[in-house]
Amino acid sequence: MIDVQITDNAAFILGKLKSFPQAMATSVAQALDQENELTIGQIQLRKLSHSGPTTLGVRSARLWKSIVRTRAYVSGGAIVSAIGSNVVYAGVHEFGFDGDVTVRAYVRRVLSPPGATSRVFFDMQTGRIRRSGKKAKPREQLGLVSVRSHSRHMHFPERAFIRSTIAERKENYCSSISQAIVSAWNGGN
Repeated sequence: MIDVQITDNAAFILGKLKSFPQAMATSVAQALDQENELTIGQIQLRKLSHSGPTTLGVRSARLWKSIVRTRAYVSGGAIVSAIGSNVVYAGVHEFGFDGDVTVRAYVRRVLSPPGATSRVFFDMQTGRIRRSGKKAKPREQLGLVSVRSHSRHMHFPERAFIRSTIAERKENYCSSISQAIVSAWNGGN
């Protein structure tokens, strides 16, 4: 058996190379976390604050406040990171929806007397007042009206407020990840 000794400098470089993948992954994960925070700010500013054909606008700020990121982590040979929301209707707006839904039975209050030129409803489910241009039917009296459960076709166009913002910031992600890799190679300098 032949024993080969490497120099101290070579041993140092070999030790650095063994720890390099973890250092690089950590550096890239930190870059992803930073870019995701900036992307969330852009989503809130550009996609959820103004109404338009490709934006949602703020109604109650519930969706706006719910946009969060997961902390980036290393899983096998990949670095995993995500931006999302726990609000149920976020997915409908992000990916779109075209299909039938069931509307549960509810009670509404009729606010206008019979024979009036238009009807005004207080929807107890949403807490909003609605107006109808139809003439009130004589059999409806002031008071509560039960609406039966029914099916309704819904069409929501895809707005992709999260995915489109990530795509718009692709160059920022590429630059930050590249800088993180170079920084890790240079020892964090």
